[in-house]
Amino acid sequence: MYTVIKKVVLGCIFFTTILFAPHAQPQTGVHYSISFYNQQIYFPGDPIQIRMSIKNDSPSVYTFRIADNRIFNVEFEVVDLRNVAQVHSEHFTTTRNSVQRVYFREISLNPGEEFSFIETLNHYKILDEGVFVIRSHFYPELVGSASMPRFTSNRLTLSIRPGYRLHERVVLATEERVQTILQAQPIPPDEVVAKLIEARMQSNRQRFFLHLDVTSLYRMDPRRDSQFRRISEQDQFAVLQEFQDVLWDPSIQDSISRIPMSYQILRTSYDATTAQVEAIQRYQMNSFVEVKRFSYRLNRRDGVWYVVSYTVTNMGTE
Repeated sequence: MYTVIKKVVLGCIFFTTILFAPHAQPQTGVHYSISFYNQQIYFPGDPIQIRMSIKNDSPSVYTFRIADNRIFNVEFEVVDLRNVAQVHSEHFTTTRNSVQRVYFREISLNPGEEFSFIETLNHYKILDEGVFVIRSHFYPELVGSASMPRFTSNRLTLSIRPGYRLHERVVLATEERVQTILQAQPIPPDEVVAKLIEARMQSNRQRFFLHLDVTSLYRMDPRRDSQFRRISEQDQFAVLQEFQDVLWDPSIQDSISRIPMSYQILRTSYDATTAQVEAIQRYQMNSFVEVKRFSYRLNRRDGVWYVVSYTVTNMGTE
């Protein structure tokens, strides 16, 4: 990945307030995406840096304005697990609503070229501990222009942990690094399930949780889901941490936590965003083999498949 500025033109406009005109569509073939820059374990007060990228995959030159103060190009949508939007920071509100000159550069990208920059999310939003979904908008003609065309990015999931003692932060950071190292290229849903089962057979906890949507699995039970929606985000985080231990407990019947002796993928069906994988799993008992049929449901997010629920059917013994 690289950044190229083919042409730069300096300019200045007066900015007074945001104009809420209908959003025009930006140039087809130009893509805007976001990712974490130097991703780490985040705690309240930590700066959260986001990398923004504008890539020209169209066949023609693309030109846009980039302000010296990127607040006039960029907005963030940040919602918690209850889909409640987080409020803007005082810095963002004051900057956007003040009368001032906005200095900008005009940048032209040839086909295949990309422009990237980094912004600190805390400058835009007030953030405390919890789990959030982030999406960004980029205004190539600046926010105050009449037509206000804008790009909308992919979504990121952000977890801000409650305050921990120093040694606990070190342990969490180590676990997070291991999890990041284990992340592979997107694989088909049947391979996700196969790797999940094999990780349990090999007692590899990190690989086991790699493609599990723990929140969705916890909320499979309507009673748990109802309780989950009523508690604070800090309590939700603690509940999910405890539930991971439950998912890893091999003594629980009819659970993916049990350790099979063998398995067989029977059938896989999927579309662009959802999948279902059926597998036969065998468990060695004292004098017989127990056979169960698992039906795994998966959802696809940012190109990666995650197990979100499952059902179990007893198939008898051998």
